[in-house]
Amino acid sequence: MQTTIQPVRDDLLRVGGAFTPGFLDPDPSRRLALVGENPFLEFGFNEWRKWEALDDVPAVPEFSLHLGRTAICEGPREQARYIDYVMDQSATRRNKPTSIGVHVTGDRALGGGSFGLHSYFSGTKEEEERAVRFLSDLNRTSGLPVWVENANCYSASARGILDAWQAVTRICEKTGSGLIVDLAHLYIDAVNCGVPVDVLLGAIPWSQVVELHLSGVRTGRDGTLHDGHSEAVHEGVWSLLDTVLDQRLITETEPVTVIVEHADLTWTDRADQYYADFARAESVLERHRRARTGGAADTEPHDYGVPYCRAYLRQLCNGWIPGLAQASEQRGLSYAELFDQWVDDVRARGKRIVLNLDEIPPAERPGAVSAPQDLLAYAKEKLR
Repeated sequence: MQTTIQPVRDDLLRVGGAFTPGFLDPDPSRRLALVGENPFLEFGFNEWRKWEALDDVPAVPEFSLHLGRTAICEGPREQARYIDYVMDQSATRRNKPTSIGVHVTGDRALGGGSFGLHSYFSGTKEEEERAVRFLSDLNRTSGLPVWVENANCYSASARGILDAWQAVTRICEKTGSGLIVDLAHLYIDAVNCGVPVDVLLGAIPWSQVVELHLSGVRTGRDGTLHDGHSEAVHEGVWSLLDTVLDQRLITETEPVTVIVEHADLTWTDRADQYYADFARAESVLERHRRARTGGAADTEPHDYGVPYCRAYLRQLCNGWIPGLAQASEQRGLSYAELFDQWVDDVRARGKRIVLNLDEIPPAERPGAVSAPQDLLAYAKEKLR
């Protein structure tokens, strides 16, 4: 293996990758390097088998078994058979996953599933109940954390996207499953049905998120967007990642892994671009980490607009009490200074400010002051 790239990794954020055949290239000079000293990868069944079939490849790093097409929304018999298959496969492998990721999809025999790809998950009550049963049984049987990922890319409308996300939220709540948010899938689904993609960020249960996926996007002849694991990470996807981190949508109570899904064979011939996307992901996380450590501590309460409310009340009182600002200036005290001194005086008296005493019950009025009346009384005393 080539020298590994050092990832950004602190207590809460790290960069990982998808399995790519480039890891197994027989030519050492072309073989792609794993990312980091303690790499995290996602394997499917086939990739897992290929890795273990080669004697000269080191032991698998920490990895998640990633299952794109399962019986998650099918009947009890199909689900039990699939889970047995997962357990049989695991029993024959020397390396074991630390988690299992499952795409939330519909019946494998319907829609896109009938072409061997992803079937659409519509989020019906029946699909939701079946998904809950499957994930619960898989977790209980495997003894591993089970995570779910959004797979839809071709929703018909915003309503369809939101229905699916609401169902996924309930599935996570009922099963305790972690959530994998594929930002490329989210971007594609939104653009394909004409929905502003940032709007959909509000539909995601961020407290459940354990992974974020980044990948490329392909544009079809008719303009429809498609998933592209052979493409560089799309700028729209990078923008989404920036928004997620800058707006602190991730709760950061549990570790979150950002997966660069460069899984195609062709990355062996484009190593510079392959490493560039990992480096960019690391740079984004490093910037976020610096912003977090350089900013206010999470334990400090947010003021929720207190400076703006204070300034607006000052403006209101200036309009309610004509001539006050001018009188204050004539005595060498700016209106802003007078107002601030009045606020300090109200706080010292242990009172709270209201716009009008009529808006609170009589029993509360001894502990409050009416802004215009009390400020005027204070000013007459202060400025005489």
